Amino acid sequence: MLVAKGSALLQAKKLPAAIKIFQDAEGRLDQRLQTIPIGEGRTRFLSARNEGAQGLVLALLASGRKEAAFAASRRARARNLQSATLGERVRTIDGAQRTRWLSALQKFNEARRKLEKASAEDWRLSRDELATALMERQDLKELCQAQLDNAFSELSNTRATSSTRLPPVNLPPASGELLLLYSRRSPLSGNRTAQAWDAFAATTAGVRHVVLLSPDLSATKHETHPWLLPFAREIAAATRIRVLPTNNLTEEIHAFAFHNRPLLMHAPVVYSLDIKPAAAAEGRPLIVADPTGDLPLAQLEGRGVADSLSALSPTRLEGAAAERSRVLDLLSHTNWFHYAGHSVFAGVEGLDSGLPLAQGQRLSAADVLGLPASPALVVLSSCEAGRSAGDSNMAGLGLAQAFVLAGSRAVVAPTRPVQDLASRQLMQLMYQHLRSGLPAEKALQAAQLDPKLPHQRDWSAFRVLVP
Repeated sequence: MLVAKGSALLQAKKLPAAIKIFQDAEGRLDQRLQTIPIGEGRTRFLSARNEGAQGLVLALLASGRKEAAFAASRRARARNLQSATLGERVRTIDGAQRTRWLSALQKFNEARRKLEKASAEDWRLSRDELATALMERQDLKELCQAQLDNAFSELSNTRATSSTRLPPVNLPPASGELLLLYSRRSPLSGNRTAQAWDAFAATTAGVRHVVLLSPDLSATKHETHPWLLPFAREIAAATRIRVLPTNNLTEEIHAFAFHNRPLLMHAPVVYSLDIKPAAAAEGRPLIVADPTGDLPLAQLEGRGVADSLSALSPTRLEGAAAERSRVLDLLSHTNWFHYAGHSVFAGVEGLDSGLPLAQGQRLSAADVLGLPASPALVVLSSCEAGRSAGDSNMAGLGLAQAFVLAGSRAVVAPTRPVQDLASRQLMQLMYQHLRSGLPAEKALQAAQLDPKLPHQRDWSAFRVLVP
């Protein structure tokens, strides 16, 4: 209901009131999403969260507040992932802990209902009247937050909920870094095919915003991709490019043309979840290769990686040796994990996506989220391991994303199917650069631009995901 009110106010160009309504809706939906387990009605709330976030961005842009609009887009992306992590934790608790959780949650909901009742007519108030009303309700608002904090304290025995509040996002770009975010609007009225996108570019100098249309690249070959052209100056000055991907953005931005060359040739490109990193695991490397026994090239890849890392005494599990229980145990005690084999993308919000293991078993995204610590570097040489779930302006969950949420500092993975031979060639080149000491993003960049790698269609499928 709040989102609908905000949309009506936006249409009427009552921007301050619309912004207030959308912000209230954002907070309430965020809190509700944290309490709803995966698969239990979250889809409706996620849809409302996406609609409300888009309304807030449009209202802020119409008010000339592009920095605030950029921050709102980023916040919506990252908090969806955090709520999915907490929702999975809620789903798995039982017994006395669940009883305490539900009791504490009921107290929060009672306080929340009182606040909602007191706030129901805020949209009718003048600015001065609204300021007075907010001041009078401050104690009730603080009570609501205290009740929510108390509820989440029941989950505090796990690393995933070490803080009852969501980690901070919207960290500013580092020196020389360029942040790119493309947020899709609803279809343009009267045109069923064209899509409008809000495009943001942020550097230490500030935020730029333009509205773009989905380009028709079949008609003309562009020297610079239309989505990069408005930010050519910022790109030329960047030493690192951090893309903030959304579910509905499947484009491989690192392969977009920039002055007739792939963007990746200008600077390393990473895809960021925009979250605070958790603790990473430590220990010697773990290599899992062809656990299903039907990918001979994956076996060869695993042995090649083991040779590359021989100085670090890696553990290599191949075929029947790659049992789920053993892999799960070792994952919490390795700083480097390489998997060569199949992958599966499935399940509500991508939680059932996983890596097939021996004896028909699977390592799922939910398993990864439950790890006490995750390897600092993860390389998933398996089709679609970098794919995420959903179709919205929020960041989605998949296997690679789960590793980042669990604590990995960099995950290398493809977002679509690739040929086995092309994948093995890319891995060989990348490991040469990793062995020389390059970080993952620069090692993958060097491998993807190597002239010995002939097929752009396959190399561009791989990307580096970071917190």
